[in-house]
Amino acid sequence: MLGAQKAGTTTLHAALRRAKGVSDGGLKEWHVLDRWLRPAETEDVGRIMAQAARAAKRPAVREAHAARAEALRRPEAMLEHFARVAPEARVFLDVSPDYALLRGEDWLVAREFYDAAGLRVRPVFLMRDPAQRLFSYARALAEAHGLQPGAALRAALEDEGAMLRSRYETTLAALWSVFPREEVTVAFHETLWTRPKALRRLAARLGVRLRAQEVRPRNVTRGAPAAEPRLAEAEARLAPTYEFARRWFGRKVPASWADPAPTEPAGRS
Repeated sequence: MLGAQKAGTTTLHAALRRAKGVSDGGLKEWHVLDRWLRPAETEDVGRIMAQAARAAKRPAVREAHAARAEALRRPEAMLEHFARVAPEARVFLDVSPDYALLRGEDWLVAREFYDAAGLRVRPVFLMRDPAQRLFSYARALAEAHGLQPGAALRAALEDEGAMLRSRYETTLAALWSVFPREEVTVAFHETLWTRPKALRRLAARLGVRLRAQEVRPRNVTRGAPAAEPRLAEAEARLAPTYEFARRWFGRKVPASWADPAPTEPAGRS
């Protein structure tokens, strides 16, 4: 499962991991594919995961971190770990939003690796209003570094990596270059948690039956206030992404998404 970052992957992971026949192996984000295939570009991720490993207190989590560290040298170690700790599981989760930055050639290597292991990959990509996602990221950045949200959003607008996470057309083009479109599950943050049928449908595509208490409506709040002066700039700069979403997903795009530029009616879903 990949991002987008700040699009509800943590909540979805929590719902799925409690279902029968599902295992995350002890970690939400394994970060094996990005660290294995793009080591030079993911050094920050490596440092964060190393810190998390040192801070882990539960034996099961420490064991998972050790397997993850070994998997960077020998990717099969992750699969061996899952088979050891969850031999009855039919679905294994790796909920790493940073996989949204992987390229088509990376996904080809990943698919060949899992195919050789006899495992079927089912990518899941959660999307959120692109500008709102960027604002949510900026707000987290502001809280972490003591910045004003407006200043953090300004910095995010100039950060190509942060902007790329909101350019969903890039992520989906990479996935669709390797996986048939029908094998890539796309869901929207704004409707996944307000429409129980949408959540059940996503789980069913993964062969998972959620517990009743997991399928309940949740409040989804708009991240940025309408008065945020940089929000319109973010929407304008991400206009191609809004256009892409409406072209490919039509009426499935939440009504709350911004419409910074007129688009033609969508004929695809």
